[in-house]
Amino acid sequence: MQRLFLITLLGLLPLLTFASGPVKTDQVTAELVSESAGIQPGTPFWVGVRLDMEDHWHTYWTNPGDAGLGTSLTWDLPEGFSAGPIIWPTPEYIPLEPLVSYGYEGTTLLMVRLDPPADLPVGQSVDLRVRADWLACQEFCIPGGADLSLSRPVVGETPGPDPAQAELFARTRADLPLVGVGWPVSLSGAGDRLQLDVRLPDGSVVDPETVFFFNRVEMVIEPAASQEVTFEAGVLSIKLTPAVYADGPVDAISGVLVARSGFGDSVPGNAVVLE
Repeated sequence: MQRLFLITLLGLLPLLTFASGPVKTDQVTAELVSESAGIQPGTPFWVGVRLDMEDHWHTYWTNPGDAGLGTSLTWDLPEGFSAGPIIWPTPEYIPLEPLVSYGYEGTTLLMVRLDPPADLPVGQSVDLRVRADWLACQEFCIPGGADLSLSRPVVGETPGPDPAQAELFARTRADLPLVGVGWPVSLSGAGDRLQLDVRLPDGSVVDPETVFFFNRVEMVIEPAASQEVTFEAGVLSIKLTPAVYADGPVDAISGVLVARSGFGDSVPGNAVVLE
């Protein structure tokens, strides 16, 4: 019922005029930005919606945790363009007792790959537009949204980076969980809980107290339940609690495995996507 109420509120938000540049609300400032200074016909490029949250406010990951709503992007692109999915940065564990949220505080960038058509005429400017809808929460939640736009010239050569956004995109890429690592994963029952076993690469070193698994799908794993973690003989074991409202037995999970202190020198990052 709470989720339905939040979705209803979002649906009642007034439509805004597409704005070039930042759009500020009381809790969040949003802006559509591009990694490159121009668009080359037929060459994919990266854009993103930057969200700057006021202190102590947060927005949500694709799985918001106990309550909330992940940010959504609805694109209005010129003919022939296509947009990929949001590339979500590693989420943060945000406790709001007795609940736990998965989301972002401070500044985050939701990156998306855009593919322009190969026959795009060089010399013109292209307007990119997106509707961003989010839920910002502190002790209470306020739905927000903005219609954002960005203009970029079409160029015949490989465009250079936008110097104003280079650091933001580099920082965001460094915070993305690693994909395609291929670590062997198994899931089994452990009494009334589940045990996720992950075999790490040889030489890995992990502090179990820094480990947390963010399940990607809602209402599968209880976000606020403790996760018991051990690391022995190269296997990281995590005991998880099935969600009260899980739709039947949980026989498969996917998400982001985080070790804040890292997995050792053999792994260039502290977050890994498990499929």
